Amino acid sequence: MNEALFRAINGLAGQWPLLDAAMTWLAQDATYALVVIAVASWLVNRLLGRPLGVRAVLSVVIALVVCETITLWWAQPRPFAALPGVAQLIPHAANASFPSTHAT
Repeated sequence: MNEALFRAINGLAGQWPLLDAAMTWLAQDATYALVVIAVASWLVNRLLGRPLGVRAVLSVVIALVVCETITLWWAQPRPFAALPGVAQLIPHAANASFPSTHAT
């Protein structure tokens, strides 16, 4: 099922330039937007007297540590490294794909 779902999604690569551009942006630059949103949220909550920022940063650190620990025991290869005929929009290292730190 994982391969069938992956192939269905990956089969869209190269079909619609706007979708390719959106996926490329999400993969490469969305992290910066999330950092800006996180900093803005921290500033707003600090002005309102809520210590949300510290808890959020701590949560991300804990999640990253958990992901890296799971990777030591159960790393899954990226589909482009394990399957033939995969379309890649951007180059990427052939490191573990699960667990994904995108989830953090």
